[in-house]
Amino acid sequence: MRSLAPKLLAAAVALIAVLVWAPAAGAAPMISGTVALKSELGTNNGVIVKVSGVEPPATTTTNPPPTTTNPITATQKPVPDTKVAKGPKKVIKVASGKATVRFTFSSSIFGARFQCRLVKAPVGKAKKKKTPVGSFSACSSPKVLKLGPGKYRFAVRAVADGAADPTPAERAFKVLRSPRHR
Repeated sequence: MRSLAPKLLAAAVALIAVLVWAPAAGAAPMISGTVALKSELGTNNGVIVKVSGVEPPATTTTNPPPTTTNPITATQKPVPDTKVAKGPKKVIKVASGKATVRFTFSSSIFGARFQCRLVKAPVGKAKKKKTPVGSFSACSSPKVLKLGPGKYRFAVRAVADGAADPTPAERAFKVLRSPRHR
């Protein structure tokens, strides 16, 4: 049977090299001592490994100790900008029924989602009241609406990474009944 002594010796040297000769970066080794290994195959196969090192001399320390700083840089995510590429004319005339209105829009940030809002201006005596703002709701381009006569304001904003365009793109337009031909 082969002796395990060479394998044990190699393992011991590797372990000691890690513990003694691989200290923290820039530090000198600080461990010294003797390691004795014996094979279980018999007393004649014992191996003794002696390792020594030198403790580094004491050094003066600065008071207070030096500190390192890692600057933290805050980066602001870009806010999307929204554009209405196509929309209705300022005045749309319909003979009867409702007008079909189509909007296409885009964002300066690829993959942004969109939110739309349509506000119908009050008519008659209600004009003196404030126009209701309405709320934005999810939409996609193109946005197609069927609208009866009235004044409207369409707004769309892009939303990317939780940030909404603070200045939504808007279009104002009117839907009018055209006079009937006799």
